[in-house]
Amino acid sequence: MGAACLGAAALAQGTVLVNQFGELTTNDPTFSRTCYTGTVPNQTCSGDAGPGFFYKTYNFTATGGLPLNIRVSGIEGLSAIDTFVEVYTPSFSPGSPLTNCVGANDDQGGGDTITVLNSWVQLPAPAAGAYTVVVTSFSAGATGDFRVCVTESTDELAACLEHPKPVPALGAWGLGGLLGLLSLIAGWALRRRTR
Repeated sequence: MGAACLGAAALAQGTVLVNQFGELTTNDPTFSRTCYTGTVPNQTCSGDAGPGFFYKTYNFTATGGLPLNIRVSGIEGLSAIDTFVEVYTPSFSPGSPLTNCVGANDDQGGGDTITVLNSWVQLPAPAAGAYTVVVTSFSAGATGDFRVCVTESTDELAACLEHPKPVPALGAWGLGGLLGLLSLIAGWALRRRTR
């Protein structure tokens, strides 16, 4: 199901509980996601948007006492996605999407591309305990890249921005290709010198 749990990193602006890049694909499970009501970022779950929404889950434990900020960016990767985020405590059941849902959001507010493709929920006074973030899409069947960042912080954006996108590591094939390319260059330079 793509669940991930990260250790918390203490920052001047708060604590980052989850900082993950992911992708919704046609291989992910689907569910009937909720709708939402209220004003960003403190929107609540309501209704049923219907079936066919791919999703990934991210679990963490909140200590409580500071606002809990859940931001999902849909423009982090090669294929942008209009994200939708839901927050559950203490657990999430895809067969019952309104049960335990404590927050949901489609757009973080505003009308530009960034705010339309990003989702943001803030729980001003959350209880300590287990939480699950469900990252899905605004439209059923949509796929694409995203980043999810969860912070316990009064300055949620600064805490998320302090964690840059990771540099991809070379796999065995990539490393072998790089070494082969360097060998070719070295051989070419050596031949050129001996002429």
